Amino acid sequence: MFSRFVKSKDARKGGGLKTTIQILVKTPNEAAISTLMPALDSPYLCIKRDALDAVLRRRSPSGQREVLRRLHELDERLKEIIVNYRTRMSAAVRDAILDEDEQVCANGCQAALWFREYDLVPVLIGAAEDTSNPGADKAAATLLELAEMLYEELNSKPDAKRRRDPNKLRRDLVTSLESSVRRFSKHKRREVIDAFLLLVRRENA
Repeated sequence: MFSRFVKSKDARKGGGLKTTIQILVKTPNEAAISTLMPALDSPYLCIKRDALDAVLRRRSPSGQREVLRRLHELDERLKEIIVNYRTRMSAAVRDAILDEDEQVCANGCQAALWFREYDLVPVLIGAAEDTSNPGADKAAATLLELAEMLYEELNSKPDAKRRRDPNKLRRDLVTSLESSVRRFSKHKRREVIDAFLLLVRRENA
């Protein structure tokens, strides 16, 4: 019933649906996520916006995973909502990167770049090195893009809005990349070498 309603023209009129969504945000029952999913798939932007905000406000791992599964289908206005919750979504992004579904993996990689999730570099390295992983190429490309983003941060003016010290991030990433470089004979990932050389200091033996 709820599924049919959120796809109807009457749903756009507001009141009742907004009240229902607010109740679903507050209830401790995890079944609220499955109830909200039809609204997330509504053809009407106002409904999708409210449902997306509700799902993310619940801090539900299953809800975050469902949002990431749909990431490639969301327009820029909806993606702006996701940005407000990015600090809560690291675990869901990690799981998406490791998902066997190539589209979900691609969405996770896109989110990692979008959120500048440098902490996920070890996850991307593992995914890139796994020859049985269908998303290995995407993970390797994302790894290099993240290294390029950090390189740009290191060479730009200090920004008070940055969440973390880029120099500390560089040290952490170089440590992870250095271990992968030692395994190059096994994985043959050129992106790992390129990322390492981009961030390593000259004095690194």
